[in-house]
Amino acid sequence: YPFNFVPLIVFFYLVAPALIALGRRFGWLLLGAIGAYQLFLLNLTYPGILGMRFPAELGALVPPVLGGTLATWGIYFPAGMIFYLNAARIAARLAPHRRWLALATVAVFALGFVPKFELARHLAAIPFLGLCVALTREAIPAARRLEAIGRGAYGVYLSNLSVVYASLLLIRALAPELIGWWTALLPILFALALLAPLALLNALGRSPARGAARYLFG
Repeated sequence: YPFNFVPLIVFFYLVAPALIALGRRFGWLLLGAIGAYQLFLLNLTYPGILGMRFPAELGALVPPVLGGTLATWGIYFPAGMIFYLNAARIAARLAPHRRWLALATVAVFALGFVPKFELARHLAAIPFLGLCVALTREAIPAARRLEAIGRGAYGVYLSNLSVVYASLLLIRALAPELIGWWTALLPILFALALLAPLALLNALGRSPARGAARYLFG
């Protein structure tokens, strides 16, 4: 982490031609099959998360290298592909249900913090993605600002943990009383983990090393 997704994305790029061919004809069946396999892997990775335990022998069906990341993210690449192939139709169907998708996103995400409902953490992204599809750009407040942040999202993802660790070391040295005071510390860490990588990306983008930024931060 945060590079554990790389083998999975390489795998999906390799099988993308087959997924596209199947997705054109059997899109929802394909998503259903991949989603069912992801739940199967999830229950093997986190035994009992579905409320039951599979026999240990079924562990032979977990692919090497990709097992953990497929269990967490297996559905999202195919889902994005299916949406791309059917964008207008899917967006039109979801648009009338924006409010319900927003409520479902909040409810399922909150449910994930309740003991014995850990599965909800893995499902919360699904209604949220449906909500993103149903929203128009004009309906999003501060869309231009969010897009500016979004362009650096991959760089933020790759570097935010380093910023958090460095910030904690600095805070421990300069203001150790903040350690353990999470109501004050978390907003500080959130702001630093977002703003510091974006500032670095912007600085690199204007420097002679801007070509290297693509390799460092995507």
